[in-house]
Amino acid sequence: MALLQGANYLLPLVTVPYIARTLSIENFGLISYAQAFIGYTTLFIGYGFDYTATREIAAHREESKRISLVFSSTILAKTILLLFSAVIFIPLIYIIPKFSEHSNLYLFTFLVNIGLVLMPNWLYQGMEKLSYIAIFSFTIRIIFTALIFLLVKNDSDYLYIPISTAAGQIVVGLISFYWAIKIFDLKPHLAKLKTIFISLKEGMPIFASTVAVNLYTTTNLIVLGFMESDTRVGYYAASSKLILIFVSAIMFPVGLTLFPFIGKKLNASFENGMAAIRKATFIVGGATLLLSAAVLIFSQNIVSLIYGDQFEEAASSLRILAFLPFIIGLNNIFGTQGILNLKMDKAFLIITTIGAVSSVALNFILVPVLAESGTAIAWVATEIFITISFFVLLYKKGFRLRESNH
Repeated sequence: MALLQGANYLLPLVTVPYIARTLSIENFGLISYAQAFIGYTTLFIGYGFDYTATREIAAHREESKRISLVFSSTILAKTILLLFSAVIFIPLIYIIPKFSEHSNLYLFTFLVNIGLVLMPNWLYQGMEKLSYIAIFSFTIRIIFTALIFLLVKNDSDYLYIPISTAAGQIVVGLISFYWAIKIFDLKPHLAKLKTIFISLKEGMPIFASTVAVNLYTTTNLIVLGFMESDTRVGYYAASSKLILIFVSAIMFPVGLTLFPFIGKKLNASFENGMAAIRKATFIVGGATLLLSAAVLIFSQNIVSLIYGDQFEEAASSLRILAFLPFIIGLNNIFGTQGILNLKMDKAFLIITTIGAVSSVALNFILVPVLAESGTAIAWVATEIFITISFFVLLYKKGFRLRESNH
């Protein structure tokens, strides 16, 4: 999983420099802004199923009828959410002037959601068949990378970027959907509306938590875009994309692998589960601390190498964001792996909501004064607060960084 995901995140380090050098900073910022805006629909459609459906399948993986039921109800629920989001968001694209002048860009970016509905990552994760997710993800990257080099030749070709992303996601979504039915011997059926509503109700706390998380990540860029130019958005997007690539390269494979594993450990024995979380803290914390230190030291060189000299101003915000891989790594261990696996969904929601509200407030205070640096500071401050809060909550439940002698 780690090796395949490593390859997945090496490919963006090939395409991002090409895109950055082919497009203007303004169009680079514009695409990043459209992705952030459409991210709200992706978030809504996902509805936290990556956690709720994964937990359900991991707990009943030997019951084929139950798995077929979860599969059918989750896919249908996501389809309903896709249609609902299209009805709400597509008119907004034409009503709001900032979006209407680039309506095609937003529509093409929205299409990626079709592939995300079809791709049952949560099923493979719950069944601990994670190599399939890695292979599908790698295939998406290959398709996207090939189309970028084939289609994007100059600044006016920027629309091909969301088209390529959507095409790769839809193709792989169809393949992963078919393959899931085949290898798990599923019996898909039209789930009852009552079943769908129950799954939506159960997933509400985690969905609300993911909305809160989105407020202090994606919404940072949205606020910046409304207050500053596409160029400033481009600088911030350049630095934040790099950080997210670095974070995802480690936390995507580790997070997906650990979630069902620690869940099983906790179900079998609370002490064994806490020991697994403690071990993960030191392994992930050590690896991400080294990565963060390297980003801080070589930030200017990284920006010049990846984006070219026209993006040199992005180095200042990258230095501010440098320790996010370390902070987010611990955040994932304490929050996602610990608190969510302990089914403390409401506590998770409260902490992330407080962080989200604080982040939005910080953005409105800092962005007018510091532009993209203010956005970066707001993100780092929010992640620190949330990570410390998760640790304190886990500590109260009995988690210790040092193994007890008793």
